[in-house]
Amino acid sequence: MAQYSQYFDMDSCNLQATCKVCKQKEKVKVVKYSQSSKTNLKTHFIVSHKDIDIDAKAAAQGNPTIEKLFYPPPFSKQEELSNATIDFIIDTNQPISLVEKPSFRLVLAVATGSRYSCISRATARKRIIEKGNAWTFEPQTYMQKFGKPSATVDLWTSKKRRSYMVVSLHTNTASGLKTNVLELAHIPSLHTGENIKRKFEEILSMHRMNLEDIFKVVCDNASNMKKVFKVSLWEDEEGEEEASR
Repeated sequence: MAQYSQYFDMDSCNLQATCKVCKQKEKVKVVKYSQSSKTNLKTHFIVSHKDIDIDAKAAAQGNPTIEKLFYPPPFSKQEELSNATIDFIIDTNQPISLVEKPSFRLVLAVATGSRYSCISRATARKRIIEKGNAWTFEPQTYMQKFGKPSATVDLWTSKKRRSYMVVSLHTNTASGLKTNVLELAHIPSLHTGENIKRKFEEILSMHRMNLEDIFKVVCDNASNMKKVFKVSLWEDEEGEEEASR
């Protein structure tokens, strides 16, 4: 009879038992029994729960069900740890691919008992973009107080052969020098000096500036960049200085 007793909460003082399976169904069924016989427990279980499935039996016994064994509940700090991972990548300038490195995933698995499901590279990239706040620059207000800002211009080509230009501004603030990305924009090939200059002017125009509003430009030593920023932007100014001598 012990095989049926495990499905009941036994009250030996009053010689009665409450069915755990009925309780799961939000019903209360109290079965009386005697000191010498618990046949009523067996009768109730066979008549009322003859079609009980294995999960209901396990739950009544206080054991994990098949569903919980194979589909455990989500890690309670899944979202919290995912956000912390994104903040770590941003704050320490780590590559987005970090989240897919086996050694990094092993650290998270050990720390969480393998309960945390690490985010993918695509998800990390999406969340980093969502966390970014667009930086706005008010050129007239800034130049009235500090003068002209300087800029850094860089070009690169993605794995999909798409070319981009990034323009950063170097500015003065109350707390010291600061650098912010002004714009990241697609630049069509070819990377000729003329195309680079046109895109740079377009970006400045988007932010209500022109070439004359930039003090100096920092770039690499490529011939096309030198042609734009060493010759094109200041050749008239240098020519005027030569003429005045």
